Amino acid sequence: MNKMEAWKELHFNVLFHGSDWQGSDMYNKMIREFYVIGVDVVFLPHTEGVSSTLLSEVLHKRRFTAMF
Repeated sequence: MNKMEAWKELHFNVLFHGSDWQGSDMYNKMIREFYVIGVDVVFLPHTEGVSSTLLSEVLHKRRFTAMF
C-alpha cells in the first residue's frame, strides 16, 4: 500500500489510481511528493464493482490455469 516504497523498488514514472481517491488528503500529499521526483499521478474513472484486487485475482487465476 505504500506507493513511495513501491517507487523506490520499481522506479515507475506514472501512478494510476481510481478517481474515488482523487482530492483526498492522502492523495493530495502523495501527488506533491511524486511531483518532486517526476512521477505523474493519473486518476482513472471509478467503476462500481471493479477493483484492482478483483482484477489481480482474476489475472492470477488465469496465469495459474494457463500453466497447466
